[in-house]
Amino acid sequence: MRRISFSPDPPPARPVEGERPLSNVAFDGVIVTLCAWFLGGLYLDGWAHQHIAQAELESFFTPWHAMLYSGLFASAGALGLTVFWN
Repeated sequence: MRRISFSPDPPPARPVEGERPLSNVAFDGVIVTLCAWFLGGLYLDGWAHQHIAQAELESFFTPWHAMLYSGLFASAGALGLTVFWN
């Protein structure tokens, strides 16, 4: 297992043969996209609670909650699968 070091020594130029890299651009892009989806849903849900009358928001099943929780579960699922695969 490769450990992350906080020493001033530079990391090796390439990973040791047989080890997986700690991250890559594709993984980072997926996580950034899923987190943006989750944060967009959080923003929209907050906006809805501030601008729409409470009587109209009686149900838990609103489009804003759907975006918020689907983004949350997609982000958690991607991270959970990554942990499982590694």
